Amino acid sequence: MHLEITFKAYKPDFCFRNVCRNVTSTAVSSASQSVQPHTIKRRHKVSDDDDDDPVFGLSTPSESTSFIVATTSQGSLSTGGLQYKSHEYNSLTKVLGIPTVTNTNQHSNHFKNFVKTLRPSYRPPVRKTLATTILDAEYEECRTSLKFGEHSVLLIDGWKNEAANTKNIAAMIHNAAGDIGFLDAWDLSGESETGSALKDIVSQAIVSARDLYNTELYAVCSDNAANMMKMGKIIDLWHITCNSHTGNLLAKELVPPQLASRVNTLLKAFTSADQEVRLLAYGGHRITLACETRWCSNRDAFLCLQKNLPAMKKVVGQGVSIDPAALQLMFDDNFMKQVSDGIQLFDPVCTLINKCQQSKFSIADAAEEWMQLRLPDGYIQLQKNV
Repeated sequence: MHLEITFKAYKPDFCFRNVCRNVTSTAVSSASQSVQPHTIKRRHKVSDDDDDDPVFGLSTPSESTSFIVATTSQGSLSTGGLQYKSHEYNSLTKVLGIPTVTNTNQHSNHFKNFVKTLRPSYRPPVRKTLATTILDAEYEECRTSLKFGEHSVLLIDGWKNEAANTKNIAAMIHNAAGDIGFLDAWDLSGESETGSALKDIVSQAIVSARDLYNTELYAVCSDNAANMMKMGKIIDLWHITCNSHTGNLLAKELVPPQLASRVNTLLKAFTSADQEVRLLAYGGHRITLACETRWCSNRDAFLCLQKNLPAMKKVVGQGVSIDPAALQLMFDDNFMKQVSDGIQLFDPVCTLINKCQQSKFSIADAAEEWMQLRLPDGYIQLQKNV
């Protein structure tokens, strides 16, 4: 029997997923989102205590695997025209029946028994082997398979984790054909994220791109942060800002932040589990709040409020109490007119943002979108209204 085990790297641990992707005598089809290995560079430290710990079912509550299966009238499991025997069916049922929020050791044992049922002689690799030798070999194979041509663009961005007090910079390369690959990541925790520090990172990236992918970088694309803009002025490559990020800055300027804050105030009154159940029961939709880190989130929040307003009024009409400030906003016709006007202002800019995020959208395409951008008629009056 041939059993092919596939895996993916998952943060912060590495785990098996989509087991039994191709079993000759027993086929299981798995519908699960995959992660391209070439976009991952291993930085996970593996403890020596992991040597004897086989990697089974190490998923988090947010992870889930869906198997496409069907039962036959005889009680056996049918997949792709093939059937499991009863002991195989029972073993797999135990794996699928354990929720991911339960103890991972319990899930691990059932999964281990299922693999043992398919092939008793197979011994899976331990966590340390998977997270080092196997992952490194897979990463190297994927990296060498990528061909970027003679010239490419460096994509660079940073993020902070205020809870852990860490700062990181990640870099990827992209070419005109839409190919993209991970280059490297830098930990700047405890260091100043200045324009000069970013220039040094770009210099390292130029060398890495040449050594890893045999391509020359001729341009850098970043966001509009002050340190990134300073970096763009002191490097020897072309520098362009992300058009989606620029569009998001424009969208934020179209409406006053006080209006977005009031929209969130009203929406938050219906984010509790009980309130959401009532809202859905009256034909409403799940709540979407505006946030700083998601593009077009103000437009999405405004639309969410507009669609949910009838259901919200029905909930309140049943005697359910909510925050007095939110209740006042709900019946404020002038406020709802501002929300409607805000949506009209957001829509064309959000369309531009979403188009510019496409992997094969070129600088020329983005320039064309900006030239064709048209705010709604009377947008100056709309801005005054909001």
